Amino acid sequence: TTFLVPSLSLFPSNPAICSELWSVLSLLPYHMRYKLYNQWRKPFLEKESLRATTTARSSHQRAPKKRSKYIKPLPIIESEVQTGLASRATLKRLSKDNVKDMGRQLSKYAHNNPLVVFTKILNQIESYDNLIIMMVETFRFVSVLGLDVISY
Repeated sequence: TTFLVPSLSLFPSNPAICSELWSVLSLLPYHMRYKLYNQWRKPFLEKESLRATTTARSSHQRAPKKRSKYIKPLPIIESEVQTGLASRATLKRLSKDNVKDMGRQLSKYAHNNPLVVFTKILNQIESYDNLIIMMVETFRFVSVLGLDVISY
């Protein structure tokens, strides 16, 4: 449970890997899939995850007897940060005229890190109500795994 889903973040944006992972995850009931997504999200996403990792590692070095919680590997954190930066840049360029192109870009980023992309999208929607219609249009390009992650 701690390897299959988070390993998607290590691959470049590849819809085939995303659909193969979905073919495995679709066999599980939704509550088990949501537990997997929750473990993928923990301890945090992007920079907060890096902060938690460095804090946990430094406290682990000071107190070796104390067992720390799950620490994300640095390549996964790096992939999350890169996806977050790219999706933020794409969301800044989003307008009514280029919804299709930017939607494809966002769905491309969502293939390997859907939690990061959809967290950014939801934060933008909370700030700007006029983005809702454009985001619905954008979700036409998202994979089935991405749609399941956004429902989480």
